[in-house]
Amino acid sequence: KRKLCILVLLVCSALSLAEAQHERVSVYITEKGKKYHLRTCRTIQKSEVTAVSKSEAEKMGLLPCKLCKP
Repeated sequence: KRKLCILVLLVCSALSLAEAQHERVSVYITEKGKKYHLRTCRTIQKSEVTAVSKSEAEKMGLLPCKLCKP
């Protein structure tokens, strides 16, 4: 029973850490674009971009770029 409790705590901790990292990942968006990108994506190289968290971009209804796959 104790081993099961420890295992559950470890899994919960791992999920919390993954969620926190998801919040901190920076992606880049353009003013009128419908996708979010990695900074190195060639489709935004000459664009003015804004860094946002990945979760913020998703809340804005943006989709990941199929080219750079952020």
